[in-house]
Amino acid sequence: MKLETLMTNVYQWSKVRGIHEESDQDAQVQKFCEELGEYLTLSSVEEGMDAIGDMVVCLINAQYFEGEEYWYPGDLSCETIADVVNAVDSGQYMFAISLLKGLCDWHDWSFEECLQMAWDEIKHRRGLMIDKKFVKWENLNDEQRTEVERREAEAKYS
Repeated sequence: MKLETLMTNVYQWSKVRGIHEESDQDAQVQKFCEELGEYLTLSSVEEGMDAIGDMVVCLINAQYFEGEEYWYPGDLSCETIADVVNAVDSGQYMFAISLLKGLCDWHDWSFEECLQMAWDEIKHRRGLMIDKKFVKWENLNDEQRTEVERREAEAKYS
């Protein structure tokens, strides 16, 4: 799948799941930090690629709260995750995504494949935002499940 389509799908998925309405920038940065921890303790290439894809998802969500449309990452050189963390710390989320793309290049990983891995993991995930946290389907009551089904019916993925 093309990068533009993947990013659009993630953005739409987040909107449908209530992240845009019921989360906030701090919660998304906190989730980014959790994924960063996974990257730092990776034990395989696949785990590293998955962690980068998950970090990108969090940063797409954090960017939403900046009130600006996301854009597609450019070609930047990056050899250290510290550069990415510095960009996130200063609120430059799309710049951080470009740096993650550069970090993928440094690792000789496909950035698109990293985001595809994250998309494949979340695209069928069902649940609802409650107190700024995503609660999985199996932990929802009937009324909450009805709300999930309504949102999913409105979603249009490529």
